[in-house]
Amino acid sequence: MCPSKIDSPLNEFIDVAVPMPVFGTYAYRVPPSLGAVTAGMRVLVPFGRRQISGYVLGEAGRLPADTHIKFINDVLDETPIFPGSMVPFLRWVSEYYIHPIGEVI
Repeated sequence: MCPSKIDSPLNEFIDVAVPMPVFGTYAYRVPPSLGAVTAGMRVLVPFGRRQISGYVLGEAGRLPADTHIKFINDVLDETPIFPGSMVPFLRWVSEYYIHPIGEVI
């Protein structure tokens, strides 16, 4: 069985949810040296003056060409901790309960 698009390795730009009381997600770049990243994996990202873990939700949407996108620092999991097919459900829970998606996960 072929993996779905959401469970496949993602492109250079990923959408990351952080476990903090902030709404929305953040776009990060994946350095080629870190290999493939898929939805459901945890990554170490720069966030303000700190390094925190975040959850990969999928590919980042269309980004303006002049936007400076930070790189992730590390991939914390060899395999996803939740299937990419759960991302729409997690987004729904976040919207329904009006709670940040990073904290929902």
